[in-house]
Amino acid sequence: MPDDNELAHLPAWANLVLAYANDQLADPLRDLIAFDLRLTNVFAQIKEPALAQIRLAWWREQFNHAIVDDLLSPPDPLLASLLRSWSGHYQALVDLIDGWEEILVEPSEDTLSLSRFEEANGLAFSSLARMAESEQASADAAVHGRLWGRAKLLRLGLERGSETHLTLPRMPNTLRSLFIIGGLSRRAIFRGGQPLMGDRFSPIVGMRLGLLGV
Repeated sequence: MPDDNELAHLPAWANLVLAYANDQLADPLRDLIAFDLRLTNVFAQIKEPALAQIRLAWWREQFNHAIVDDLLSPPDPLLASLLRSWSGHYQALVDLIDGWEEILVEPSEDTLSLSRFEEANGLAFSSLARMAESEQASADAAVHGRLWGRAKLLRLGLERGSETHLTLPRMPNTLRSLFIIGGLSRRAIFRGGQPLMGDRFSPIVGMRLGLLGV
C-alpha cells in the first residue's frame, strides 16, 4: 500500500469511487489513482522535459524488469504496492507511462500524441475490468478510461478538440467504480475541463452514478 501521506493526497473523488470498488478492484484501482497522480506531478512540476523523461524511464524500467522477474525490496512504497496489485498486468502501466511521455515531449497540437494518451488510459481500465473478472466489459471499460484521459488533458490545458456527444456505456455492478470515473470525467469535459469534483453538485452526481448507474 502507498504510504499514508500519498493516500491522504488522493483526489477528492477517489474516496467516493473506491467506496464502490469490490475486493478485486479496490487495491489495483487505488494504486492506479495514486500512480496517475504521481505521473501528473512529474508532468506538472518539472519544466525540463529531459528530467521528467528520466523519472518516467525509471518507472518504466521497474515494470519492464518485473515482467521478467520479481523485484526484491522495491525502493518506493507505491511501486511495491503496484507490483502486488497489478501483478500480471504491468504492461498496462508501461503503456500509461508511455502515454504521459507522449504529451510531455510532443506539442499539444499533436492530436496523435493526445489520442495515444487517451488510449493508454483506456487500456488501464481494460486491465482493471479483467482483474475484476469482467472480461466481457473490458471494451466498455476502455471507453470510460479514455474519457478520464481526455478530462485530464483538458485540465492540463492541452486541447483535445470539441465533441458534442460522448457515449457512456453501461457497466456491470462489479465495475461501478469505473462507471463513476467515466461519468464524472464526461461531466468535467462538458464543463470545460474542471476537476472531477469541480463544484458542489459533483458529489451528488458521483453518488447517483454509483447508486443508479446513470
